[in-house]
Amino acid sequence: MNITTACFAGKPEMAIALILLEEVDKAQTWSYGELYHKIKKLSKGLQELKLKPFSTILIRSELTIDSLLLYFAAMHASLVPCILDPFLTKQEVVVCLEEADAALYYESSSLALEPPLSKSCKLLTQAELEDLKEFKADEREPKTTGGDKAFLVFTAGSMTKPKAVFHGHRSIIAREAIREGWLSLTKEDCLLHTSSPHTAYGLQVNFFDPWFLGGCAVAFSGTLTALEVLQIIDRYKVTVLASIPTFYKEMLYLPKEIQNKFLLTSLRLAVSAEESLSATLQKEFERKWHKPLLQGFTLTEMQIPLFETISMKRKYGSLGKIYGSCLIKIAPSLETEGERGKGILALPIKDPAFMVSKPEEESLQGDFYLTGDIISKDEEGYFYHYGRSGAILKSVGALRISAEEIEEAFRHHRYISEVAAVTTENEEGEAILTLFVVPYQIEEEENLLEERLLAYAKKELSSLKIPQRIVFLEHLPKNPNGTIDRKALHFLVSVK
Repeated sequence: MNITTACFAGKPEMAIALILLEEVDKAQTWSYGELYHKIKKLSKGLQELKLKPFSTILIRSELTIDSLLLYFAAMHASLVPCILDPFLTKQEVVVCLEEADAALYYESSSLALEPPLSKSCKLLTQAELEDLKEFKADEREPKTTGGDKAFLVFTAGSMTKPKAVFHGHRSIIAREAIREGWLSLTKEDCLLHTSSPHTAYGLQVNFFDPWFLGGCAVAFSGTLTALEVLQIIDRYKVTVLASIPTFYKEMLYLPKEIQNKFLLTSLRLAVSAEESLSATLQKEFERKWHKPLLQGFTLTEMQIPLFETISMKRKYGSLGKIYGSCLIKIAPSLETEGERGKGILALPIKDPAFMVSKPEEESLQGDFYLTGDIISKDEEGYFYHYGRSGAILKSVGALRISAEEIEEAFRHHRYISEVAAVTTENEEGEAILTLFVVPYQIEEEENLLEERLLAYAKKELSSLKIPQRIVFLEHLPKNPNGTIDRKALHFLVSVK
């Protein structure tokens, strides 16, 4: 079992596997045969480096054909690749290198940070990569098994410290329920993902899933805008769109005259994960484009089949149901005490799909791993997500308030692109509720916008949930796995 061979071996050589875009109208098209041949050549080159089997390779680059070839060639060569967030700082890269015990590090020249490397970690330069690509293709089948390490991704973990989570080659088989239920993929599909492949969601849905079935992946080298996504869907006949709620919101807040230019006739399905999708946003998208927008729940630690399906009875705002058999439980927590039905999502560590090799002791409860996600399940088996346990605003009055509750109220506001609620301190050291806001393309004085948002909050929220301070930012700080870095927000307030 090997993920690379599962994606490429036996596929029609002339079938289109990848449309890689530098701009909307500037595309490189790659067939399965072309990609697999180049991957096997680079795999042979990597083997000549004589690294220990299952050594880790960290890749920091824009999404390019080189970064994809290196990633899949590494798995083919029994090495373990990881794509890093291109926006990480030098210190964050150093932490990731240490956590992953990296043996090889590659970074593109345009993103070069030149982090200090340990004696056991070698820098792979662009010139060396070009040389490795010229070896004779290795036609032998990889000797990896399903349980061997295949790739790693970083999660913030329960302590918000970047933690390397290794996935085995069997993980591509474990995604069968996701491909069948949530995505309902076939080899005829053309899938576009707006997220970076440094997250498990971006990597597996954009590449692993369509390639396993022989479909086509559409990827963009850079940061997409909502308008570009609409243009790409129409130009390249995209059938499945995967993104996050913030992006779907941006699509809906494009001027009506622009929205109306795009009928999205090829699109049959849109899916959303990584953030909670509001019922309002879900309904607005489906009303505008007459395509189902299905919510799913993705985890770095486990392939959990929790999502909506096309055939499922719709409960807008829910995560859907467990698809098939998957043993999870809702563990009681002090943070949700007294809130009926709410608890922490707990995953069985003995399940073959569980991927954390060394769980933090404070995250364990018997044979279960506590993810930190606050969820509930209703009488019909539908699950609901209320944010992370670390995002509980405990000190706002006597009431336990979830940041997710407040953020959800503001997410569909027409002036807000991103939002995060945290408890900070005022000058007297008192805990106050602070809302961090990234405005959505608006030219308005901050004090006027603050007044608008506070007036809105008074209509939508109870008095204890109204922010006492609003801070405007150009972007929210993120952890290496793409989640909001709430500790950094506390630091920003203290600096201000």
